[in-house]
Amino acid sequence: MLDHFESSALVEEVICEISPETASLLEKGVLDIEAFPKEDRRIVEKHLEALRKGEITVGWVPDV
Repeated sequence: MLDHFESSALVEEVICEISPETASLLEKGVLDIEAFPKEDRRIVEKHLEALRKGEITVGWVPDV
């Protein structure tokens, strides 16, 4: 899941779902589209600028 910031607050809002592999790459700071699994490339590319700026981050939804 990708989260975003509003002002200085992290908003836990699901923007989209991504694979664990993609989440791991994003957490490591990888932003090369070719490095991501094919099924997640469109999602990452769509949010790439916001990811670069740190406006959205990788988060997770706890099992409830």
